[in-house]
Amino acid sequence: MSARIFSHAKQFYNLAEAAQEASELSMFPHALICNYCFFMELAFKALSPEVDPPKSGSLSDRSLLSNSYPSSSLWGHDLKALFLNLSPGIRGLIQDEYVQSRDFDLDLTECSNYFAHSRYAFDKANAHPYDITASIQLATHVFRRIHEKGAELDVHLFRLKRNLT
Repeated sequence: MSARIFSHAKQFYNLAEAAQEASELSMFPHALICNYCFFMELAFKALSPEVDPPKSGSLSDRSLLSNSYPSSSLWGHDLKALFLNLSPGIRGLIQDEYVQSRDFDLDLTECSNYFAHSRYAFDKANAHPYDITASIQLATHVFRRIHEKGAELDVHLFRLKRNLT
């Protein structure tokens, strides 16, 4: 797993958790959805075996990011597409033990484009109901599973990377 990408993901998760604990959900629904879903996007990208190796040098002295940072080969914001690009073993570890009263695949499908849409919820094209419970449950589950199964996930990724070279 890319620790650098996942550390960025955790920032968005922690921000959403803090906002949720500090206020009523109805006060910041789009901000919560946006942060929870962006966390999942980055988490799935961190779990990709195709994380580019670090490169030496930097883009420029004024750049926030440099070439020495790893970046995922996965692109886009579609959570379901990103999840399906993970290996079956990693998907199984993440998906396993999801909240009994909910369906992982249905929630993932429901939230798949929430990050892209909730950022522009004021636009008529994106004005539709959002299931905030699904995004919270899904993000909380993904976060918990990565922490619980981190060592197993790393073993899967090590084997996948070894087979890619």
